[in-house]
Amino acid sequence: MNLQNKKLGKYLLLIIVITLSGMFALQIIAENKPASPDSMKVPTGTVMIDLMKQQLIGVKQFTVKKRKMIKTIRTVGRVEYDERLFKEVNLKVEGWVKKLYADFTGKYVQEGESLFKLYSPELLNAQEEYLLATSGRTSSTLKSSAKTKLLLWDITEAQINQLDRTRKPTTILEIQSPISGYVISKSIIEGGHVKPGQTLFKIVDIKKVWILGDIYEFELPLIKLGQKVIVTSRSLPGESYSGEISYIYPSLNPKTRSVKIRIEMDNLHEKFKPEMFINIHIEVDQGVQLAVPESAVIRSGVRNIVFLSKGKGMFVPKEITIGSLVNGYYPVLKGLDEGERVVSSGNFFLDSESKLMATMEGMMGLIGMGDWKMEHSKMSDMDMSGMKGMKGMTMSERSDFKTAQPMNMESENKTMGEPQ
Repeated sequence: MNLQNKKLGKYLLLIIVITLSGMFALQIIAENKPASPDSMKVPTGTVMIDLMKQQLIGVKQFTVKKRKMIKTIRTVGRVEYDERLFKEVNLKVEGWVKKLYADFTGKYVQEGESLFKLYSPELLNAQEEYLLATSGRTSSTLKSSAKTKLLLWDITEAQINQLDRTRKPTTILEIQSPISGYVISKSIIEGGHVKPGQTLFKIVDIKKVWILGDIYEFELPLIKLGQKVIVTSRSLPGESYSGEISYIYPSLNPKTRSVKIRIEMDNLHEKFKPEMFINIHIEVDQGVQLAVPESAVIRSGVRNIVFLSKGKGMFVPKEITIGSLVNGYYPVLKGLDEGERVVSSGNFFLDSESKLMATMEGMMGLIGMGDWKMEHSKMSDMDMSGMKGMKGMTMSERSDFKTAQPMNMESENKTMGEPQ
């Protein structure tokens, strides 16, 4: 029974296909459009849609032309210390902290300002050696050696001059700040013991800062050294500052697929605070290029398709090569000429229709009608009176295509469903 149903379905499908083919052929003849080989050479997937249907589905067209392409790259950066302005304070001798002046992290100190007082027996012995070397008729080499020892232990020239005047060694020595800046790290307390090489303070000046931003991998070809940028911040409303890219880091972040860029900024008024978030705007002038709107391109991941308007309701799919999106437009590298018209709205409907037409053409080729070109716009307007005539035809009058004999459906119905 199932086998007979399948055969019946195949017969009905063949009847419908042959009937439709005949109707299309008759319509072509009636309109005086002979199906010559030249007239049939139209691109696969071509869609025919009349003006009324175009208005209903919202088809809009765009004339391909050249335009100035300025791409704006927007990213987020963060304010960092200028690593070249860091200074560490450490000692080359052992001692104890007698008095601590820079007693909290974040304190601002001036260059030459005392950070703490140090008591060190080693420094005391070195001062006594210097006084002994400079007191009598000792050689200049011995005097120079004694002075060099003090200098190597970070005793300043001013302190050595004071020692020359007083001729008395000091038991307490003041350790001074090497630069003006903020104490960002402190590892000693008053009364504590310090050792040679121990980092006691980290001091940094923020009159200059770095802004580090992230540029995605696909945007790297647009970035170069010396490029101008504009930086803004939500903490500085209404203010913008200009800078330039001073360094592009050599490695890629494997998690974010981005590369860091560095922007050096003057910060005399200290408006930029380290760890502050910053908005970075970079404008890249790509010159004048042929371009189409983003909405005109159907991107499948493998191909980029636009629909060319050929006039009289004919739309042809065309594969093109495009560049990176620039403010809503794709630069056309290959596939289009200036002055051509493409569909910029409603093209997804055309794409579905084009795929349907291509599928139907493939099906017709499988049954030996590959030279026949379906016109889909006329298909929906065709009078289906022929199909109605089929409905009036009795099954007993239809032919069995294998035997060319009329099919007796009554006997088959009895065989399939009715008892004998």
